[in-house]
Amino acid sequence: MNSFSTDTNTWSVDTLKSCDVLPPGRSRARGVLCQNKIMIMGGWDRQEYFDDWWEYDLVQHVWRRNKDFKMPCKLGQFSACRYKNQIVIFAGFQADEGKPCSLLWTQEMGHPIYRNSA
Repeated sequence: MNSFSTDTNTWSVDTLKSCDVLPPGRSRARGVLCQNKIMIMGGWDRQEYFDDWWEYDLVQHVWRRNKDFKMPCKLGQFSACRYKNQIVIFAGFQADEGKPCSLLWTQEMGHPIYRNSA
């Protein structure tokens, strides 16, 4: 993991601590900073779309798949942001339907249930 220090204006390589697995490589995923973790969700690897949810702990330098959270569908090219204690996911390409969607989901941190706001 490469990181940039705004204090020193330099890049460094963080050493990953031992972890069981790393997230599969992907594009069209989204990442959201929440507390000391980067949440990575969705995306695709040119063969399949993902509905999984990964967290990178910026303090411990460890990847972990969060099995409590899962995307509501296999999704790529979507928008995501944090609002208070929620991750908001909007639109994107819904792989199961094979077309763009305009749905809105919210994931409250600490609760493994998506709320579909559509």
